[in-house]
Amino acid sequence: MAKTKVLVVDDEKDVCEFAKDFLEQNNYKVFTAQSGGEALTLFNYEHPAIVLLDIKMDDMNGTEVLKQIKESDNEVKVIMVTGYDDEKWISEARRLGADDYVAKPLTTKYLADIVLQKMSTLARRSKEKSETKKEGSAYFKWEDGKWQEILPPKEES
Repeated sequence: MAKTKVLVVDDEKDVCEFAKDFLEQNNYKVFTAQSGGEALTLFNYEHPAIVLLDIKMDDMNGTEVLKQIKESDNEVKVIMVTGYDDEKWISEARRLGADDYVAKPLTTKYLADIVLQKMSTLARRSKEKSETKKEGSAYFKWEDGKWQEILPPKEES
């Protein structure tokens, strides 16, 4: 069985390494990025199921990264990570589609609880989705965490 992919994005290298070590020990495939630009590149290449995303970074704030991630794949679970309990940032992130947020410093227990909860939600939603769907004259198949357009089924004669 393939390991679930997680992308950890934080401009603090120690935070990335801590989360990566912990998640890899718990059987996840982990990628890290220390900037918004790097995060978007990795996200588009690796298609992780979960993203742990720092709200405040130097090159691009986390809410802008979140917006672009959700435009690309609305099904991905995004957990915002913040060193500040700033309701304005948290509200904006939720409005843009963040699933949850955690405050720094991260602890192994809190990280495990949040990630495991999100994985459970992902598994449940995947089971709830039908194998294929039709919108207008187009047909789609659920694959790799998103709907992929497919050829229509052949009609029986």
